[in-house]
Amino acid sequence: MNPYKVLIVDDDETSILLLKKILQEQYAVESAVSGEKTLERMGDFCPDLILLDVIMPGMDGIEVLRTLKKDHPDVCVIMLTASNNIDIAVQAMKLGAYDYLSKPIEQDRVRTALQNAISFYELQHEVGELREKIEYSRIFGPIKGESASLNTALEHAYTVAGNDLSVLILGESGTGKELLARAIHKGSSRNRGPFVTVNCSAITVQLADSLLFGHKKGSFSGAINDHTGYFEQADNGTIFLDEIGDMDVDIQARILRTLEDKKIRRVGEKEERQVDFRIISATNHDIQGFVAQKKFRKDLFFRLEEYTVGLPPLREREGDIPILAGYFLREFSEFYNTEHRSLGESAIKKLNSHTWPGNVRELKNVIRRAVIRSTGPVVDDIEISEIESTNTAGDPEYGLGKAEDMLTLETVEKRAVEKAYMHTDRNVTQTADILGVSRATLYKKLRKYGLK
Repeated sequence: MNPYKVLIVDDDETSILLLKKILQEQYAVESAVSGEKTLERMGDFCPDLILLDVIMPGMDGIEVLRTLKKDHPDVCVIMLTASNNIDIAVQAMKLGAYDYLSKPIEQDRVRTALQNAISFYELQHEVGELREKIEYSRIFGPIKGESASLNTALEHAYTVAGNDLSVLILGESGTGKELLARAIHKGSSRNRGPFVTVNCSAITVQLADSLLFGHKKGSFSGAINDHTGYFEQADNGTIFLDEIGDMDVDIQARILRTLEDKKIRRVGEKEERQVDFRIISATNHDIQGFVAQKKFRKDLFFRLEEYTVGLPPLREREGDIPILAGYFLREFSEFYNTEHRSLGESAIKKLNSHTWPGNVRELKNVIRRAVIRSTGPVVDDIEISEIESTNTAGDPEYGLGKAEDMLTLETVEKRAVEKAYMHTDRNVTQTADILGVSRATLYKKLRKYGLK
């Protein structure tokens, strides 16, 4: 272990030589003869502890201490003086000095003071690390996984969470972009404010102004009440623009103006309203490609990507599939009030061999169905449905087969509905659970495909 670095600051050469003799066997010791030289040495020597004389020509010790605590708050400073002035000692301690030693220096006293200071600062460092780990766990606890690729993404998210920069999250569908956006909000100074999610792909040009900025009662046909738009709802909080790449170019221009001015005007009103929000956006598209193709405004892109975080697909998260599967298994066992289940070796092997084009969302649905179908404590029979497995061959990036070999979406859906319906002996509730749809939606599908 490298020795701690001690910087002795004193205009008295005799005092410096005495302190060096006492300390140099245990510490790496350097010296400075003035306050100005002390500040210069902070860059090249980087001391852990400083023994600082109070009375010096030029910058005195109190002035140096004040500067050190401003620019180097973690360094430990022990004051030295031949004066017994209590007021100076009190002032030094208030400014952040760890201890105060009187001259002439006693060998045992100075050694004890340094050892105590080191113990104190090591404890502070350990407490700081523990607090950071607890805070990290609080923010990212809902995001399960231990892979290096996921940890890299979370570290980037943790870095930017405490800032107020606009964040652009990139990742395939089903990777958990909204979950990460919520975590960034949770780790920010805005965490007591609202988190407002906007599905950009569902906003039409006709409704954009009303949905995003709000409207006044009577401003158009059907406006029977005042309405607060998404941006105003996010005041003092975070607005999450999900799938921003699907937003119409005309709407993009309106959003850009709001980002620049932090002002909105409700439809039917003349006065603008000031809003304070942080923006996080996400897309599963090649957004830079969209910019090149003029499908996405370049100026808006630069506003949104002040900091970019990429979420890896599940197939690149080595070792995370069993962790996620086990978590979902416990979650759904509790939700459906069944006995606790575990995954058998054959099930884990099958899960690990799948390419997961639907990512975490697809895995979650697979485990949900496994819990519903399973009757024993060990789940070995994992069934990956046709609607997912038809996407696992062919193109290595998207998991698609040749165009002439692909089924229509309607055919795939019909087969999935029919298979689930037959598997549950025509039990509508269980079938709806397996497919992840409501009973009303399932009834429509059954009638559509002549199954009921």
